[in-house]
Amino acid sequence: MTVTYPSDVSIITTYRCQMRGKMCDIWGNLTDKAHKITSNELKLLPNFKFVNIAGGEPFVRRDLEDIVEVMHKKSLSIVISTLVPVPKTAGWLELRHQ
Repeated sequence: MTVTYPSDVSIITTYRCQMRGKMCDIWGNLTDKAHKITSNELKLLPNFKFVNIAGGEPFVRRDLEDIVEVMHKKSLSIVISTLVPVPKTAGWLELRHQ
């Protein structure tokens, strides 16, 4: 039997968000730290064509760089869904493979 995996995945890194948007109330559901996905757990996932790293607000995770590093090895394309102005937050995210 052949097992197939999805080609696309969204990873919800947290429900925390500094915005209190009316369109989304995800910020009202705080993430229990015991249930927060870790970069080590992400290593167990198969490879994908596309990964969307989302939340809440992914940039509130102190280990977001570790999450991106793991998923960069597992995917051809990564998107981070954020409300944070990218030029102010992306300084740590260098293009490693151009």
